[in-house]
Amino acid sequence: MSMHLISVIIPYYKGERFIAETLNSVFRQQYPNLEIIIVNDGSPVDSLVALEPFRDRIVLVSQENKGQASARNTGITYAHGDLIAFLDQDDIWTDNHLALLLPYVIGESSFAFAQGKIQEFRTDQEGHIHADEPKLHPVMIGSSLFTSKTIHTVGMFDESMREGEDFDWTVRLQETGLVGNIIPDVTFLYRRHETNYSNTPDFVQKGEFLTIRKKLERLKRDRQENN
Repeated sequence: MSMHLISVIIPYYKGERFIAETLNSVFRQQYPNLEIIIVNDGSPVDSLVALEPFRDRIVLVSQENKGQASARNTGITYAHGDLIAFLDQDDIWTDNHLALLLPYVIGESSFAFAQGKIQEFRTDQEGHIHADEPKLHPVMIGSSLFTSKTIHTVGMFDESMREGEDFDWTVRLQETGLVGNIIPDVTFLYRRHETNYSNTPDFVQKGEFLTIRKKLERLKRDRQENN
């Protein structure tokens, strides 16, 4: 396996409930050349205790609370890898996530990114796991592995957006015409839980509305520049 450096960027805000599971899923990749960047987005001090057992294996960067878009952008500025992956503080990679995606983003015939299917899951009060059918979801950047060139071609996440910034970024990725490779395997487990605001219809609808509005603004601007 190639020894490309992979920078893994994880925004963190009051994530003590699930961060150990998330990080352990990264460590289980058994890929030795990882740079794990946790961007603490203004969490209270007591929330950072959950990161202490991992301090010798992560790069911890702290900033005032600015939202996930800003946290991801900060992670990008600190990343040294020629490959970049994103993961949220409550989601999980399958053990073979990187092994399955890596071959498609390295070499002369490589793609701009590779993406696996996702599987949503939730845990009930008794600790039983309930998983949905696997699916392909284009907005789930956590299911992908990107070249750093792809990240910089698309540009940073829009920090003016508190909802749907990942949707907006994915739309801009599509606008570049860069080609990715989709594999049929599940490589990403998306956790649904009662404190995850991004699960709510209001959050999704606001993000979709903002993304469409910004796309229309870009189209209008492009037309004006070409006239």
